[in-house]
Amino acid sequence: ENDIAVLSEEVSEIENSIKNYDQEKTRLITSIAVARRALEDESRLESIQSDLSDFEKNEMATSFWISGFLDIRSKLMESFIPEFEDLTNTNLSFIGSPMKLKMSTTSIAKSTGNESLDFNISVLDDVGQERDLRTLSEGEGARVRICLSLALLDILKSRNKIAFNFLLLDEITDGLDKTGVDKVLEMLYNIGSQLVIITHDSELVSRITNKVLIQKSNGISDVV
Repeated sequence: ENDIAVLSEEVSEIENSIKNYDQEKTRLITSIAVARRALEDESRLESIQSDLSDFEKNEMATSFWISGFLDIRSKLMESFIPEFEDLTNTNLSFIGSPMKLKMSTTSIAKSTGNESLDFNISVLDDVGQERDLRTLSEGEGARVRICLSLALLDILKSRNKIAFNFLLLDEITDGLDKTGVDKVLEMLYNIGSQLVIITHDSELVSRITNKVLIQKSNGISDVV
């Protein structure tokens, strides 16, 4: 009976040991799973950090090139602005306009006062007062647009050695009075290119020798 009691006690101890072993095994399995997740998270974190590092390098390179291109654009603009301004003002003077244009490559934000790269044109009136282009009358605006366009044409011709033998002009005399029309036509004739002028101005049409009249009826345009 004593032997049986001892044996039972040993069996009970073994069962407790097995139970403790199972509990420890479960704990270790759980710990291993947690460790594996941590390793996976660490691996993902390393991948994210690597992507972030690559992004920061690309951002630095992009910022460098953006800044560089802005500087290049500024230099290119500054190289032709004096000539562009002078030619435009010469054209304005030729057609009898008292206005002069002032061009720059920077503008200042009214809200912040910050300066930024931007092609900016302002107008100086006959008393030297600076005005915004948007304040010009219809006739003044027409004169400025024509003179700007022809000045730019001269620059393209001189710098790129391009011969413009044909010019298509649409409603270029809108807003001009008789004197303005006369001066603009005189300036256009001096260009030496073939001109095609599209206009609804009957006064202008009467001054052109070779013309094609188009009449629109019921939504259909026909040559008269």
